[in-house]
Formats: sequence, C-alpha cells, structure tokens
Amino acid sequence: MRPVCLFSSLLLISCTGMKYPNWEYVRIEHSIPNEQCQYEVQESCPRTALEGCYNWYKKRATGFNANVVVISDESLADYYRCP
Repeated sequence: MRPVCLFSSLLLISCTGMKYPNWEYVRIEHSIPNEQCQYEVQESCPRTALEGCYNWYKKRATGFNANVVVISDESLADYYRCP
C-alpha cells in the first residue's frame, strides 16, 4: 500500500509542474519591483483555493507569462512581467 501512495504522490507533483511550468520561480511582492515591468492583468483569489492564495497566484501567473505577482489587497493581485 505504501508504494502505491508514494507513486501517486510523485505523479501528482509532477503533473502540477507540467501544467504550471516554472511556477516556483514567480516572485510575490508588495510593490512593483521596477519601472521596466510590464503590467499583464489583475485577479482575485477565490476563497476555495486549497493551496492558499500565494501558490494559486504563482500558478495562475504562468498562464499570463508573468513572473512577478504584486499583492495589492488581501484578495487582489496584479501580474507583471519583469526583466
């Protein structure tokens, strides 16, 4: 039973990495890092995000080609693409 659980866990982790490539490298900031950043979009985190809003924002940012998430409110964030 343990090998099955271990295999299932590893498979789930690898699938998340394929669906949201490089989400681990998205930065969370509280202000815009520099003026060269290009604004992409603003989103709010759903209250149903099981992994918490920070990880949810980071994963969603990859879909907009953003690499920085600026938290502007408790449930609002702006996505930026910065050099």
